[in-house]
Amino acid sequence: MTPTTALVVGGTGAMGSRVARALAARTGTAVRVLTRDPSSERARALVEDIPGDVRTVRGDLDDEHSLEDAFQGVDQVFCNTGFFATADPAPPPPNSSHQCARPLRTSESKPPSRSQTQAAI
Repeated sequence: MTPTTALVVGGTGAMGSRVARALAARTGTAVRVLTRDPSSERARALVEDIPGDVRTVRGDLDDEHSLEDAFQGVDQVFCNTGFFATADPAPPPPNSSHQCARPLRTSESKPPSRSQTQAAI
């Protein structure tokens, strides 16, 4: 098996930590977990609890430069984020025949409430 490096976005969360664990169990896979704070208790526990080549890398989805560093040398990316918690429940853009074509919120906008998000799905 060819050695690979996988980056898990959202790897300190409930789903992402399971993805990181499954990837680390594969022979020849180095796992990098993207986190805003590699020194956090959750991030440190993740690295300590999972056997294999697992480490955290600092990065923030709102900081493009941190992502450039985090993606260096990565072969695979697994993204496990709360997408639906940050999606904008606004109606589709004009002249769009695609029900799913909705703009994502910008960093300046307020995230929708859970009920707004569920109504949009």
